[in-house]
Amino acid sequence: MKKSMIAWTMIALLILSPLAAAEERRGAEILITEKDGTQVSGELVAVKRDSLLLLTAGPTAGMDLTVALKDIQQVRIVKKSKVGKGLLYGLIIGGGGGAAAGFLSGDDPDGFVSFSASDKAALFGIFFGGLGLVIGGIAGGLSGADEVLSVGEIPESGLPWIQAQLAESARLKGKIY
Repeated sequence: MKKSMIAWTMIALLILSPLAAAEERRGAEILITEKDGTQVSGELVAVKRDSLLLLTAGPTAGMDLTVALKDIQQVRIVKKSKVGKGLLYGLIIGGGGGAAAGFLSGDDPDGFVSFSASDKAALFGIFFGGLGLVIGGIAGGLSGADEVLSVGEIPESGLPWIQAQLAESARLKGKIY
């Protein structure tokens, strides 16, 4: 029994290890607007001293493209939206917390308007779940907003800061080549 468990564990590790090793770091998706108005998009591969190296998207997908920093007006780092996650978390936290608070407050004494603990749990859960949904959606939307770096408006002394920001988002992370 013990030998078969070890064998099955080894087989599982052999099957799953290539999947784990195949995970390759990807650079951020960026959209570059050049000073002449031309736009180029793709994956940021590396930041060089005087340029950015991209793996292009769209009709020219898969081609390497180098864009000189002196020609760039703006770089937009495109981030994935987190609205859905925020909505879900807000609904769960608000609804669950509201339902728990309503239930824990107990039954009201008999009178003209009185609610049972389960009625209050449902009402509070719906109210605070809706409130959490709105707050979570807004928070998720704000946290997933694209980052815009205005390269063309920064003096040359500020370029190292821009390069460092971009290097953190590149496939070859953290280095300026």
